[in-house]
Amino acid sequence: MKQNNRKWMAILLAFTMVFVLASCSGTSQTGAGSPLSESAAPGSAPAASAAGDGLSSAENSLEEIMQSIEPLENPVKLRIGIGAGILHDFPAYLAEKLGLLEHAGIDANMLYFGNGPLMVEALTAGELDVAGYGIGGILGGSVTDVAKIVHIRMEEAVVQKYFVKADSAIAQFGLNPETGMYGNKETWAGKEVYVPPGTTLQYLLGAALEKMDMTMADIKPVFMDAKNVNTALYANQGDAWALWNMFGYAGELQNDYVEAFNGTTAGISLSAASVVRTEALNNPDLAAAAKKWLECQLAVIDWMQASEENMNISVDYFYEWTQEEGIMAEKEDLYRYMNDASFFNRNECLDLMTSADDEGVMTAMGMILNAMDFFVGEGNYRESDKAKITEEDFYVDFIKELQ
Repeated sequence: MKQNNRKWMAILLAFTMVFVLASCSGTSQTGAGSPLSESAAPGSAPAASAAGDGLSSAENSLEEIMQSIEPLENPVKLRIGIGAGILHDFPAYLAEKLGLLEHAGIDANMLYFGNGPLMVEALTAGELDVAGYGIGGILGGSVTDVAKIVHIRMEEAVVQKYFVKADSAIAQFGLNPETGMYGNKETWAGKEVYVPPGTTLQYLLGAALEKMDMTMADIKPVFMDAKNVNTALYANQGDAWALWNMFGYAGELQNDYVEAFNGTTAGISLSAASVVRTEALNNPDLAAAAKKWLECQLAVIDWMQASEENMNISVDYFYEWTQEEGIMAEKEDLYRYMNDASFFNRNECLDLMTSADDEGVMTAMGMILNAMDFFVGEGNYRESDKAKITEEDFYVDFIKELQ
């Protein structure tokens, strides 16, 4: 216990430095002459409270969360698949950054991947124990039965977007009241659209075209990875561009580009999930560590969404993460990114994984079946693959036990 107490004192000392450095820099001053209060300034660190212990409410609440996690009896090495700067991966990153995983008895090996399908390959090869990914990984992991879904992290449809130039015919047409998206069939026909293949963004494009009574054959899709699509946009190549996650929140987009549609306006669902390699669930030590990994994520989500103060501190950590990974981002952009979509807490996740629709289909499973229909139509999967997606792909025990 003395060793754990020293560990937590060190973590809290490091956490307190966020406040001290912000105060010394002069960027966190408040008062009558300040244009923004601490709670209103995106990404700003709130000042410490006047409480007797000298800790802010955010620090106190974080300490309580840390102490609520009971460590494993023996440390377990866990290989964790994660994506750099991806919002749904942030709680997993922060759990490791703040020392929650270490405290929980997890010897974390964080392994970075460019997308979910690559993580599925690593899971298949036995190179990962747990991971987090979006719909592309979810479908691949379910069809191969290489991983079980233990947690629906968030609905990320709103952070998947398509942009066009502000002076384009699509933007000039304006919002179409029939579709809720910019442009119509005539303005989109024949346009060169840059999109990463086999991803949530391709699914989104297909859904949007369907709403306009169009198909992929009516446009000119140009397939390339997400980073190259972003590069093509700023190089002014093409007519429309698919941007996901923080790429779609860059300040440079605000004046010269228009968001033509996103996953929410197109009426689709794009889940992100925490998964555990199927074979790892059969290993008592790895299963226990995977459950602790999930518990730490849920604790971070609870803390992040408990107050605006906590969210602002989270933006600071998110910004630090992007800098570590060499990703260009501004705090204001990250603030909009993090506040545009919210994470499912443990109760909401439990409901998604235990409730059913009118036809008796698990709610969480129904969220991914429409995406599978699209990829079957595009030839990425077969109808026989869709039949492999069943409720057995969801391992509900962890989320039930962590209520």
